[in-house]
Amino acid sequence: MRFYEEKITNLIIPCLLGLIGVIAVLVLKPEILTSNQALGEHTISLLIPTSFPILYLFLITLNKRFTPRFSLIAPVLALIISIPFIDILSSGIIHLPLDDSFRYSFYAHNIISTPTLWGGDNLLRNTGALEYVDQPGYRYYLALAIKLCQGENRGLQVLNIVLTSFCLGYSHSCFIKERLSKSLLIKITLFWLLSSAYMFKNIVYGYSEWLTVNLAWISAALLISKKPRLSLLTYAIIPFIRQNLLIASAFMALIIFYEYRLKIKDMIIFYFIPILLPLYHNLYYAKSFKFLASQDSSLLGHLGQVNLKVIYYWISTKILGYFAIGFPAAMKYLPDANLGNPNSILEYIALLFVPFGSILCISWFIISKRKLRLYFLIVVLITILPTLLLGWGSYPRFHFVNLNICISIFITLVSIYSPRACLSNPNSKENNQRVLG
Repeated sequence: MRFYEEKITNLIIPCLLGLIGVIAVLVLKPEILTSNQALGEHTISLLIPTSFPILYLFLITLNKRFTPRFSLIAPVLALIISIPFIDILSSGIIHLPLDDSFRYSFYAHNIISTPTLWGGDNLLRNTGALEYVDQPGYRYYLALAIKLCQGENRGLQVLNIVLTSFCLGYSHSCFIKERLSKSLLIKITLFWLLSSAYMFKNIVYGYSEWLTVNLAWISAALLISKKPRLSLLTYAIIPFIRQNLLIASAFMALIIFYEYRLKIKDMIIFYFIPILLPLYHNLYYAKSFKFLASQDSSLLGHLGQVNLKVIYYWISTKILGYFAIGFPAAMKYLPDANLGNPNSILEYIALLFVPFGSILCISWFIISKRKLRLYFLIVVLITILPTLLLGWGSYPRFHFVNLNICISIFITLVSIYSPRACLSNPNSKENNQRVLG
């Protein structure tokens, strides 16, 4: 009887969340009609279909009995909550001039209108060169999404929100199916929940980090599901979206190749061919044997402009920002069209995922042993160091990506080097030692 009660509970939760979500959207929706800016206080209603499906995943994880198929209710829940937006799906959106989102949009529209696969960086940068200058991959996804939605509109934002719910729901279902430790799964879903506000902001603003994060979790889910070739392919696509993750991607490719005893041809087909996409583009259009985008937005590239203000920003956001120290300094660098007042409590709540994720990584490193600790340390270093020296962007974009990359890869490393983590009763002291031993 208790088994069926828990099953019913798992069905009641999405129904209640769906009802509350639809009502909340109907109440908040009039605000979104006041502006066509992609992001701003007027878009607060789009936070509901972003966060409620993740809240659902967290709540069912707390339940004692649930099956993988319950996880896939998340994208359905996102769709249901988005129904009130149906009359404004075709409403166009605009971006802040010369922001990253504006550039992605400009390149995507050029790809569609020409049509061409040329990145189009020179049209904005006026460098005279035809190779990639900005991060290459997201513009192609955006062009495809614009074609699908018949324009860059609110429908595109809803599509990306539903896609995010599907990716996280699918990953959650894979973790359940492979019997991932419930204690680990609770921590993962809580991290997702805390980061959902910034996930919403990143999606609606038109940045590329949300797609990178989704690919990272899909990669982890595929690997845990014993699909190493598809996981390799996804890890190869990640640097096409964010090239600062190239080293982390290559490290995971080597782990997969060695631990799953793949053949050389598998590595060539599923990793080396797709990861060289930027090189193919630059060779064909620019006749340049160049892989990395040439934009220099790094601290190293601004050495001639370094002053106390720049150093304070770099320390407070890039280093201390991982531990919630320096938030006030970081707030000044948030985009103007943000969610509410930069000094509001809502902004601080939306950033709680940063210290929580950092604490998770540190605690896992401390209690891990042997090879797992060494490999996780390598992952953290090769993920974070490139953005410390070579990255320059609004807080907490890099923290959002880096923490998701580190946590998702940690789960895969546990599945490879401590497979006893996949236990039906992971909460005992003995089993927790096995998980990380």
